[in-house]
Amino acid sequence: VSVRGLSVSFAGPESHAQRLMTKPYDKAAMAAGVEECIAKTLARLLRNAVAETGCQDILMVGGVMSNTYIRSYLKTYFKKKRIRAELYYPEAVYSPDNAVGAAYTAWLKR
Repeated sequence: VSVRGLSVSFAGPESHAQRLMTKPYDKAAMAAGVEECIAKTLARLLRNAVAETGCQDILMVGGVMSNTYIRSYLKTYFKKKRIRAELYYPEAVYSPDNAVGAAYTAWLKR
């Protein structure tokens, strides 16, 4: 994954996954690899955002944030790298999908 400043490109991992899927592959291992790729990308992106903005309070919402592995990875990464920012998550049950929030916002604006 390419993380430059606050920009991200998943082109490399996506191409790699596409190549792997042209032959027999372990679907569970592929899913775990995608999950880890997302976790590492978010960690680097958040590290850069904290450095660039000085933000110390980060609200993490949406479908990806209901993933317990990603939550745990980010917590460990912030502690290991001594990043001085706090991540806040709603209970996972309240982060199923951004589409819910978008639909609700659209409904309010009708």
